Parts: sequence; structure tokens; C-alpha cells
Amino acid sequence: MTKITGPRDGDIVSALFNSKTKSKSYFSSLRDTKDLVLLSIVGNEFCSGKYLGAIVDQAVDTHQRKENTPAPKGFTTFLIADEIYWHNLKEMECTELEEQRLKQKALELGKDYFEKNLGYFLKPLGLTVDEFRAKHADASMDEQILIINNLALRLGKNFEIVRWKDWVARDKSEKLKEIQPLYNSVSGLKNGIDKSVKQYVQRALKKGDEAALLEHRSRDYLTEESPAVMWLSAALGYNFIIYPGESLPSFDATRDYFVLKNHAPYVFEGQSIEDNCTHDKNALHFETPARTANWLEVSFKMSYSAALKTKPQNSSQGFFKQSAPELTGGADSSIDRFRLFPTTKSGAGSAEGTSTTNKSLNALLYGLGMASNKVQGRDAASDLVLRLSPNQDLTKVAQGVSEAILKSDLPINTKYQLLFNLIAAFSDSKVHIEPSTTATSLLSSSMEESPPSCMVQH
Repeated sequence: MTKITGPRDGDIVSALFNSKTKSKSYFSSLRDTKDLVLLSIVGNEFCSGKYLGAIVDQAVDTHQRKENTPAPKGFTTFLIADEIYWHNLKEMECTELEEQRLKQKALELGKDYFEKNLGYFLKPLGLTVDEFRAKHADASMDEQILIINNLALRLGKNFEIVRWKDWVARDKSEKLKEIQPLYNSVSGLKNGIDKSVKQYVQRALKKGDEAALLEHRSRDYLTEESPAVMWLSAALGYNFIIYPGESLPSFDATRDYFVLKNHAPYVFEGQSIEDNCTHDKNALHFETPARTANWLEVSFKMSYSAALKTKPQNSSQGFFKQSAPELTGGADSSIDRFRLFPTTKSGAGSAEGTSTTNKSLNALLYGLGMASNKVQGRDAASDLVLRLSPNQDLTKVAQGVSEAILKSDLPINTKYQLLFNLIAAFSDSKVHIEPSTTATSLLSSSMEESPPSCMVQH
């Protein structure tokens, strides 16, 4: 599950590269790491569009040459997994001629993916799609990639784009054909494939699909992909593999089987022990294996641009009055912080002169304010709201109900409607209830959604 935090209607997307291990701690700076970003051409929305743009921005910013600093040694390879996608197009039986036809179809899908997302690769180079195509209208996809790669290197952006066929043709790739049969003969590697296939079939199986066909496609796909990604990236000295999704069991098994520590004699209880290698002939040995082929899962953070933050909002009839935003200095500094108070009309800001119904309404609004603050982890603000309430008992009840609604798995529109109905039940005919932009953004920011992600075989 790819994690997304922040307001879902935010106009800025930022990418974060996260490790579930301590792999980052082995590097004094990520500027000097060599990273492989794996891109699915179909099946994972987080490999395309604005999410891809955020990944490219983060990767390039990490490794690009900055003013008054030494040139970084780091580099990013964006691997477009196009030709390998043919496995997802084949039937149970496939002739050589049919295989070539399906590979060509997969390459065409890769071309569509590249053209659709071209702008995100050009942005770090200061080019628009129109400007690029005006100069290179007749260039093939491979020629366009070569032009982009040369320009990125010249400008110190330190990234390259590589298609699958070119990746598996790189130095040491001849070993891949030797390694692939091991996923049938070595039980540990086979078990990793079996687990990954099972996960994929369970996720992808729909009414009318044949489980056997999905399993056949997935098994062949993973048998080619696992060593090509994990073994080859390690052999070529890559430190990290970056992808918007979790690592697969077959990937983990591949790394554990092939990426190993150097052998050297050592002393144990007064005896010199020869540490002879008994590993597979294609095993890769390193002084510090923890620095090699580590998985980084991408998460995303949504936020508002300065223009959207400062846009005037009419909250005279909304749930809450927005005061000046408080910005924190930590990771959430780009998200507006609000003090929450019930909306009041002119002359109706005090308890005196208001009806019992309106006092109850105010107490309910305070309760919703407390719930919103609680869900967002702002307990101090929640306590302040409670002290200001005209009816603390009613406010606590409203807080409990509102918090349960906000934390539920209901669709966001349903949550809004339930909260509106709750308040409307205590409103007299003179009180108008209408959701404002402020209220909507507050409720949205209190709910983190993690839509499902799936790589082609992930």
C-alpha cells in the first residue's frame, strides 16, 4: 500500500524514499549513492503522472550538482520496464513468433508510457514537451532517451532513462540466463517466487479470470524480473532500488541468496578458521553487503502551494472561523495549522443573547473542533477548545461521535454528511449550515488515505 499524507486536494506532490531497515545509515550522504528507480508502464498509478513527477524531482534533487558544493558522485537510473511486460499478454502456450509479436506490443506500450510522461523527465532540464518535440520531432524513442541522457549529464542533473532491453544487455547481464533456472531448482528462491505469485493472483484475480493463466504469467515475469532487478543492480554497484510499493518475497530471496559478505580467514577460540566459499558461483561478495541493492519504498505527501494557502476564503457560514495559520518547523511545516472556533454572526459572539438551541449548536461545533484536532494529534488545541465551550458535557459527546466518524473507513463525502446532519439536528430554522472550504480542508487533512498500489507483478 503506497502511503499518501496531507490534504488530498493539495496541488503540490512531494516524494519520500523510505527504508524499513537501517540501510540509509551506512551513507554519510545520499548525494553519492547510485539508485535504480523501477517504473511500471501499466498497473501502478504511482509510476506515472504527478506522482512520477515527484519521484523524478526528489531523485534529481538528491544527486544534482549544487552551487558551492563538490560535485556529487551519485546517480539515478530510471528503468522503464516495458519489454518484460509481454509476459502479462501471453497465453498458456506461446510460439517464438507470438513471443516476438507480444514483445513488440509491450514496447509500444512502453512508448505510450514514455510519451505520456515525457514532461516529467524534461522538467529538471528546463524544457517543455513542445520545445523538445520542436527540435526532435523525427527522433525515435531510443534517440529521444539518448538526447535526454546526454543533456542531463551535461547539466549536472545526474540521471538517465533506460529501457528494459538495454538494461538486461548491460555488463554482466549474460549471467542472467544462468541464474533464471535456479528459481526452479533452489528451494529458497522458488519459495520466494511462489509467495509473490500467490500475492499477485489473489490481488489480480477478477470474475471470469483464470487463476492458472495469471499464475503462469506471473511466475515467468518474476523469474525474469527478480534477478534482472536485484542481482544485476547489485552486480552493477547500485545502492538502492526505489519503487512506489513494497519489495517482493522473490526480490528479498534473490538479494539474500546472492548478495553476501566477503570471505576471509578468522580466529575463533584460538583456532584459525578458513572461511571457504560454498555459495553459488554467481554469488556477489561485498565488504559491506548492507550498502548494496537495498529497497526504498516511495511515499507521497500532498500540500498546498503558497497561492492556494493565501487564497481568501468565505467562512462566514462555515463550520469554523479560520485564524492565522500556524506553521511548525518540522516535517509538517507545509500544512496549515488552524485554531478552531464555532462560526458566529455579527453580534452573536457571546453566550448572552443567544438561544438555548444556539448554545447547543455552539457546543456541538466545539466538539467537532476537538475531534478534528484530536485526529490530527493536536491535543493542546483540543483542550483549549473544550475550556471555551458553553456546554462541556455536550461538547465531549459531540467530540466522541465526530471523532468516530472521522476515523471510520466511510467515504469522505459520507463523513461530511453525517457531521452536517448531526449539527442540523440541533439547529433552529434561523441557523444555516453550509460546509466551507476551510471546513473541508480541515476534515481532509485529518484523514490520511493510502490507496492500493500494484506493480505489474507486485
